[in-house]
Amino acid sequence: MSSQKMSKGDLTKQRILDVARNLFYKQGYDSTSTAQIAKESNISEAAMYKYFKGKSALLIASVEPTVLFERSKEEYVALSNKELATLWVNDLLDKVFANRPQFTILFTEAVRHPEISEQYISHVYKHSNGDLEIVKRMDAGLIPKTDLILFQVGMIGSILAMVQHLYIYNEDMCFEKIPPAIHSIILQLVEGELIK
Repeated sequence: MSSQKMSKGDLTKQRILDVARNLFYKQGYDSTSTAQIAKESNISEAAMYKYFKGKSALLIASVEPTVLFERSKEEYVALSNKELATLWVNDLLDKVFANRPQFTILFTEAVRHPEISEQYISHVYKHSNGDLEIVKRMDAGLIPKTDLILFQVGMIGSILAMVQHLYIYNEDMCFEKIPPAIHSIILQLVEGELIK
């Protein structure tokens, strides 16, 4: 929904969510107060509760990923295994990179707040058409079988750790897209696992 079509209330709700997500991402859920979220959103704490029932509702909303372009099934079907792996990795990297705060919050807070994992699994996570094509080829014996969800979680964790590692050594680094070194390493790992 573009900001021109959003109502004032929708814009306020989105601003609150953006502020909360940024604070949870940077300082953690437990270190973020509703008073701080409200203050940085330029509203009263009481007004914030009009949009979100509480801090835990904000936490759950904060892990919902930004909607990204989804390729059609047909775009994956005609590809060789290597082409499929490459496109699948590129799509996953784009998704993770565009949603770094959401994935970081999910990975760091899920131990103490399992409700965000439950929300993510039941309402947010869905197999992409690329995932479905890989599973289909696994079932047909064309690609080695692996637990695709666990494989993705491992890759997401690796991507987040590598980006954080680069940031530690160069805080001025601007991440507008996935760094080429990370892209290359992840692609090599996936091709090594899926293309044998």
